[in-house]
Amino acid sequence: MSSRPWEESAPDPETPNPVTPTKPQRNAGAGQDNPDAEISECQYDSDEPFRKKKKTPETKKRERHLIVYVPIKRWLTGDRAEMEEEEMMFDVAEEARKEMLLSGFKKPIHSKPTDLGLWKKGQVHESRGITYTIYKCPMSGRAGCRCMLRLVMAKDAGYLELQRSELRHHAASHAQDDSKKLKYEQMVAIRDAVVTAPQLSAAMLRRNMEMHESPTKTIPAEHMRSFQHQVYRARKKLVDKQLKGFTLDDSYGKLQEFADLHLWSTLVRRHNDPEDDYHIGLHDFCVIGHQNETAFDVLRMNMSSLWMLTHAFRAIKAGWVFQLNADVTGKLCRKSVDLLSFSVTSIPKRNNTLCLCIIPTTTESEQAYTVIYNELRKAVCLVPSIKPCADEDCVPCGIIAALLADAEVAAYVKSQKCKDCILPVQTAMCDNFKGWGNFAENVLGIKSNVCINHATGNVQFFCAVACDR
Repeated sequence: MSSRPWEESAPDPETPNPVTPTKPQRNAGAGQDNPDAEISECQYDSDEPFRKKKKTPETKKRERHLIVYVPIKRWLTGDRAEMEEEEMMFDVAEEARKEMLLSGFKKPIHSKPTDLGLWKKGQVHESRGITYTIYKCPMSGRAGCRCMLRLVMAKDAGYLELQRSELRHHAASHAQDDSKKLKYEQMVAIRDAVVTAPQLSAAMLRRNMEMHESPTKTIPAEHMRSFQHQVYRARKKLVDKQLKGFTLDDSYGKLQEFADLHLWSTLVRRHNDPEDDYHIGLHDFCVIGHQNETAFDVLRMNMSSLWMLTHAFRAIKAGWVFQLNADVTGKLCRKSVDLLSFSVTSIPKRNNTLCLCIIPTTTESEQAYTVIYNELRKAVCLVPSIKPCADEDCVPCGIIAALLADAEVAAYVKSQKCKDCILPVQTAMCDNFKGWGNFAENVLGIKSNVCINHATGNVQFFCAVACDR
């Protein structure tokens, strides 16, 4: 206690630097750089927890690659069009095909109706009334080809453009095929093999292709599944082309409809009708006779074509002995059907098929030969009634005119035999089946020749030797 009373009653002296009292901070008492700075209540005394702001990285913009197209063909559309739309699109497709052929790509792997000259359709967009359609190279995935076409359609004009001249196709554009399974050349070889022999199985086709030393025609065993898939697709495409879009199922009604649609007499009548645009093709499929009885489970269809029927007139034109041949092939497919064929012989040792008929198995008989032959002779004698068309370059009409101009053929066409639909058969040949011999004597009025190979058993010997090999 001080001994000076005036010192005790005197107030304390003021501090030179007064400090404002503050609330304790919520960061464990850690001080700031400036302890005298005022702290706002909304920043530290709020109920939200303290969050540290993260520094956002600088966003990098992707470089934009502008695709430059160079026009390679231009045409007018609308009222100023110089050609029909179909003709113009055909010329455009040919121009696109020429650009594709520069790389050696000639056959499409999987073609679609939307393709343009072997190019695959890509993105389509419209802007300000102008439609842009992008077409990519079909080898873009396999060989990494970046070539593209663009079809521009406006109201008054159209353009076919190519993506930059430096990206144009050349011989080495598709040199490196990076496909893990079948290569492009192998797929083309498979398609060609299926078209050549569509009835062979995938295993037999692969075995036959292994005989070639070319690596493009040799398929490894590990790719057998891919090989089978390509064979299936090639057969389906071939069947769709032959049937012209007609769909067949397992019903007798659909088969009856198909036979009536391709009946030979109906096709000839449509060809001769000037108001009908139909024209008979040289190798188009036709039905010259059929019998479908659902109740008795009977199926018979006699098939031919214009080219096959004209073999009879070629045999007459040759002046050689008109020999009619026939035979039956059993176990045609998994179903219980056989294949019966009629043909004529020509020099040198050639057998020209006239018709092929599907019959139920184990039904080869004199009656079967008689019914099928009657359908064949009527179909052959109907060929001279086909009227030539106005096109001078028509191949089917030109072949018929050349055959009818021959003296031997013209004499037969004017004879009573042709009017009665009787073929000038002089001799007959088949295996030693008794039904064929009876058919030759009762229907043709001649005796059938004897096949030496079947009579001596050489056929079985040759078959055994071929199986051993």
